[in-house]
Amino acid sequence: SELFILVPALLGLKGNLEMTMASRLSTAANLGEFANPARRGEIILNNLAIVQVQAIIVGFCAAVFSIVAGVIMHHEFDIRHALVICAASVATASMASWLLGSVMCAVVVVSTLASINPDNVATPIAASMGDLITLSMLAGFGELLFRSMDKIWPCVLVLCLVALTLAPLLWFLKRSSFISQLQAKSSWVAILSAVCISSLGGTILERFVVFFPGEAVLSPLVNGLGGNLAGVHASRTSTAFHSTGHAPRNRGADWVLLALTVPLAITFLIFINLFGAGHTSFTPMFVVGYSCSSLAQVGMLLAISGMLVRHVWRIGLDPDNVAIPFVTSLGDLLGTALLTLTFTVLWQLGDQDADVGE
Repeated sequence: SELFILVPALLGLKGNLEMTMASRLSTAANLGEFANPARRGEIILNNLAIVQVQAIIVGFCAAVFSIVAGVIMHHEFDIRHALVICAASVATASMASWLLGSVMCAVVVVSTLASINPDNVATPIAASMGDLITLSMLAGFGELLFRSMDKIWPCVLVLCLVALTLAPLLWFLKRSSFISQLQAKSSWVAILSAVCISSLGGTILERFVVFFPGEAVLSPLVNGLGGNLAGVHASRTSTAFHSTGHAPRNRGADWVLLALTVPLAITFLIFINLFGAGHTSFTPMFVVGYSCSSLAQVGMLLAISGMLVRHVWRIGLDPDNVAIPFVTSLGDLLGTALLTLTFTVLWQLGDQDADVGE
């Protein structure tokens, strides 16, 4: 059960870290800082180091939160399970950060060279690839460690090896001016708060997945869709504030993002149906309910994103580091809550086929 709580938190973590990194790099590229190859290399290396340190620390925090939540709900604690959860979470966060961070740097550099706004490309790629790679790595590490659960030393070894990487990374950042970004209180508050908010979504999923098995398959899709679109919106708005000092005057992009919601949501359902995944029959009533919940989630996230970026900028903080973690984590919470509400309402309205409520 701890894994149901951990997965949304860890996915939110990876989305937050890589999306904030993509937003920072996109802002730097749009401000012309990538024109100098030496400066570009410095920005990339330091951002990779910052994200790695953040991933290790917050990956551990996400594991601890999921373990504590599991103990509170089930009133039992197993040290072997706890070590497996911690080791798998920290190892996944560390390895995925190196891989995803490198991909994000390449995407921003190529987009800049091709005269494409990286705000429109890097952020959604960070979110979508982050979910896929993080889930794959978590499954792999979890399976390997679970097989050796009777022996504690593999988990302890993994935790020690990952922890040892912190020292050289911190030394590297200490020699550069980027250490201030790692020490920024606002950034850590945003990231840790985002993990807690995402974990609340995991708690909802863990509680209701027994009644609605299809929610386990659909929840990452809903959360990923909302996180992608809201992340693009927050990144574009943040770049506008950095460039001009005020929000974008053309609101057409907001309506385009909102208009993409239902077609993308239905496309995901078609793919799930073609591959025979999930436990839910896609009746017309379900498709309508699912589309409405996705539209409501994205609409609320876009509104929250705009207000949050403005407020963060007004109080003198960097929206690239603060706004996106809150937006994506709220996407996880709202997406899971609205999807649960959709399943519940459909069940009450009579869409009680053997799949929806088994």
